[in-house]
Amino acid sequence: MENEMSYIYNNSEDEIQEGGISYIVIPQMPKLTLIFGPDLTREEIIQFKAEMLEVAKRIKASPIRNFSEALIGDVYVGTSRFFDEEFNFRNALIVQALYKPETKKIYYYTDGGKEPSSVASIIHEFAHKYHDLFLKNGFENEKIIELYNLTKSGYYSFPTRYSAEKQEEFFAVTVTLITLGLVKHNQLALAEKIIEIIEKESI
Repeated sequence: MENEMSYIYNNSEDEIQEGGISYIVIPQMPKLTLIFGPDLTREEIIQFKAEMLEVAKRIKASPIRNFSEALIGDVYVGTSRFFDEEFNFRNALIVQALYKPETKKIYYYTDGGKEPSSVASIIHEFAHKYHDLFLKNGFENEKIIELYNLTKSGYYSFPTRYSAEKQEEFFAVTVTLITLGLVKHNQLALAEKIIEIIEKESI
């Protein structure tokens, strides 16, 4: 039996509903599709759309070169049960959101591990996407790896403990802080260096 599909249009956005799943495109992010699981309330969908508008605003205003190019593709939003059933994911207890390089998509858990700011968490995942798709050689970019290793040596200070875990998190955390205007005084030199590298290495 085929799923029933309905198409909804108004002046602000397009929405398609199929099998209880909502596919929404917002004009401020025309290349991005928000995909909401069937177990979300309309209020939760409205809240996430508002958060995504703030994310888009911050990314478009970011000093990071062409960061807004990462506002493409799909963002899935749902509960851990939805992700378990649809994708066999088992991350909800430890993460709020993740970017999967193999799919080039972002997944956001409404009941996952909570960060202080969901906007920061989403921007963090878009930073991973930007790193993967819009820097030369993606996650294997030599200049970012060199900067990470230089920071490990003590030349710069890691912005957070989490950013010291691996170079992908180092990049995403630093780009998120830059985008949100939260770089501390002792992190300015690192922020300036990563912006300089991005200027030269972005594609």
